[in-house]
Amino acid sequence: MPTLLTGTSTDLTHATASSGRARRAARAGLWALPSYGLLLGLSTWTHQPSIDDFDAYARYVTTDVFLISHLGASIFGAALAVLGAVASPC
Repeated sequence: MPTLLTGTSTDLTHATASSGRARRAARAGLWALPSYGLLLGLSTWTHQPSIDDFDAYARYVTTDVFLISHLGASIFGAALAVLGAVASPC
């Protein structure tokens, strides 16, 4: 495993390339946090009927629009939030 203690140019190149990749990954991960917020906002754009009006509620939750927005915001958005939180500096 290359280390910076040996002082060879190949070791320094490897260390610089690794830190560059880590920096790019952290930058991409930090963009995941506002992406999650945008997904969450877009998923709540349509009005969900009250559960008291069960017929309207049942019609709404069985639509493709609800399914796509719910899956996108809940599952994909939560995954983005986790990746963004992991990529954030301590």
